[in-house]
Amino acid sequence: MVSFKSNEELREYLKLNDLFGIDSEWSRQSLELVQKFAAKEMDINRWWVLTPKDWSCPCCKRSKPDIVRINTHGHLMGEIHEHHDHVGDAVRREFTKISEGLATVLADENAERFFKRIAIGFTAYDKTLVCSDCNEADWKAKELLGLKSSHFSFSPFEIGLFIQPSPNMQHIINFEKAKSTWAAAKPMFEKRMELIRQIAGLAATNRHWYQPIKKSSKIEEKNGEHYLRRYGLHEPPFGGSPESWLYKTNKHAGQASSWRFKQHRPDRSPSEGEVAHMAALKSSKYLNIPDDWYCDVCKRHKYECIRKSNSGDWNFDVTNRTKYVDGTYVVLFQFCKDCKDVAMNIGKEVKERDATGKSDKGPLNRLISQLDLSRVIRSQPHCKHHIENEKAERVIAKIVTELAS
Repeated sequence: MVSFKSNEELREYLKLNDLFGIDSEWSRQSLELVQKFAAKEMDINRWWVLTPKDWSCPCCKRSKPDIVRINTHGHLMGEIHEHHDHVGDAVRREFTKISEGLATVLADENAERFFKRIAIGFTAYDKTLVCSDCNEADWKAKELLGLKSSHFSFSPFEIGLFIQPSPNMQHIINFEKAKSTWAAAKPMFEKRMELIRQIAGLAATNRHWYQPIKKSSKIEEKNGEHYLRRYGLHEPPFGGSPESWLYKTNKHAGQASSWRFKQHRPDRSPSEGEVAHMAALKSSKYLNIPDDWYCDVCKRHKYECIRKSNSGDWNFDVTNRTKYVDGTYVVLFQFCKDCKDVAMNIGKEVKERDATGKSDKGPLNRLISQLDLSRVIRSQPHCKHHIENEKAERVIAKIVTELAS
């Protein structure tokens, strides 16, 4: 890790080196841009420094060299701003407005905590870094549309719909596109504002559901982590999570082979709606593989590999078994989550018996071949695999022998 004792030492370093992942007024790119535009010097802000030199704006897609422009002082201005949804601010304002209008103020500190916690749920997008021109385009478009006093903010995606960007210039706003973008966003914005007024009313009249706790689990966790750092256990050189070295995590674990004897009852088939919901929210891979896909190991078709997780949600996953050949990774076969779980459990048993340490080099599920894996399982639709115990025992013994040879 590089460290600097003075600003002068840092400047000397920057003459010959660039800082990876961040930027500076004295980076080679910055100095080249100053020279290119014949500027006095760079005029940048904190977010410019905290982003890499190859950063590009998510709205206008311009890179840093295309964002900079000469300001009125002759400096080369490069600014990145944090763009946020002002709807989050609306909760506070509505809360204050209602509370101040009551004959007797009913709200207290807990009411304020309540609306602060819930405000984030009304925002349409996360806080996002955008260039200063895109951030400015948001309020300019709202001004043109008569929305300046509203709590509405265009999202980064929406800003990109109505701007006409050019290198090293402020954006031109296409009024008609801004108008149509607002028309599309307006119905949902009004619904959000309606909900905000209801929530703000609950907070202002102290009829909310928030109950304060003196010490949340987060506070307890931070305290514990503080003492782990105090004793040098926060990054143990011996690996594993810090706290796991202070207690035994597997006291009640059964034999390593106990997983083989569990009998799993098949679940019902998921409905079309359940599959669509799963694919949209949890398992996008389901949409990205062909409808005629099947697992190369258990031979179940795509739909049959969907299974409920321990939390009761439908789930689907596919993993590639790859091999590094001539400078690139080649896919040998694809297997479903249940086959991968079996491969992982067999790998754990192999590791327990392996005296050579070779099983530690890479993922445990790589230790069993496609053919051997298919031999030890009995598959059913929408269910974990049953295991042929005697075959599994022979396969594990064979792998351990091969590692020792």
